[in-house]
Amino acid sequence: MKTLALLALLSLGALACSGAPVVPAGASDASKPPGCPLEFLYSTPERPFEALGHRQNQVRLVPRGGAVETLRSWACALGADAVIVERNQVINWADHVMVEGTAIAWTRAPPPSVTDPAQAPALPTEPPPPPLPPPPAPSPAG
Repeated sequence: MKTLALLALLSLGALACSGAPVVPAGASDASKPPGCPLEFLYSTPERPFEALGHRQNQVRLVPRGGAVETLRSWACALGADAVIVERNQVINWADHVMVEGTAIAWTRAPPPSVTDPAQAPALPTEPPPPPLPPPPAPSPAG
């Protein structure tokens, strides 16, 4: 009986150490090729988006572009436009890196650029002040 309990415990441990979990949160049929261009964001964007999934990777050999690059092919397969990077840190003395992120897709067009005055929203204006009364007529000299 002890052997069976030990075997079950070891099996659970092995499952916990297996591949990184993927938790799909949205539906997207628009997968992209593995090296697709996408943004890596380090804070929640103000632009509206839909979360497509969440992933955590333990990286042993960090690629040239950094550990976040290990999230690219996964995010592209989900059809993501960007990844919100929630964790990117060295986790042990052997320089293993834990990187974690949420793949997102933009849901609407981006807001107009503030640097382009033609697209900037019109500011509210007040009506002009009333005209000043005419100056008093000079008195006759005399």
